[in-house]
Amino acid sequence: MNRVWHLSPDAISSTQRLVLLNLASHGDDRGLNAYPGVQRMARQTSLTPRAVQKALRHLADKGFIIAVGRALRGTIRYELVLETIPHPHAQQPPVQGPNRESAS
Repeated sequence: MNRVWHLSPDAISSTQRLVLLNLASHGDDRGLNAYPGVQRMARQTSLTPRAVQKALRHLADKGFIIAVGRALRGTIRYELVLETIPHPHAQQPPVQGPNRESAS
């Protein structure tokens, strides 16, 4: 999920980015069906379980992820809200230069 790298540093903290990247690695290409457990995410990110929980809560509050239910083993199933994460190849509007009038 390369899109996560394109988020502004002002949008999320480094811990939140790490957790979002980890969550994205567990989901499919559409940002669906991500359901790693907090303990697993903590091991994979070298964060404490509490730090993972806190980052997940902040990511949800900011609209980057949505908890959509529980998986078979009771872990929370998340969806990444791709509309909130910029696409790296998205067309940027052209930069407008100064408006110059020709001399007559």
